[in-house]
Amino acid sequence: MSERVVWTELDTVLRLAKDEPHYQAAMSVYRNIEPHIDELLQIKLNADDVYRRYQQTHECNKGEVALTQLSLSARAEVFAIESHLQSALDEIAKMTNNEDRQFDATFDNFRAFAIREANRYRKEIDYYHAMCLEQQTLLYY
Repeated sequence: MSERVVWTELDTVLRLAKDEPHYQAAMSVYRNIEPHIDELLQIKLNADDVYRRYQQTHECNKGEVALTQLSLSARAEVFAIESHLQSALDEIAKMTNNEDRQFDATFDNFRAFAIREANRYRKEIDYYHAMCLEQQTLLYY
């Protein structure tokens, strides 16, 4: 999930914002989740590096410890993104009083997209962790 892709998806929401409060609400959401997206991307890059390095050296026991921490960090960032997006969805629903269904639906689609992408990254990190555990187990037998 690149920041650019998230911005493109959010741009769809912003184009439907009919007034300043809608626009400000959508921008506020982005400002709230942006640091978590950045952190999740950094965690993913670190996990890629750790997995590649320890796969080459076959010292997966060291990689497993690092990947455990990265996996936990990724889960925390995904949870933060989900929380911010759910709060924003609730706030926008109150603001529009469910009368602007197109805006509400578009924002809900953005929320689902962002959560799906964040979870995709988390699952890749979990996959690295599982592969490292499997490799470590095979080395012991």
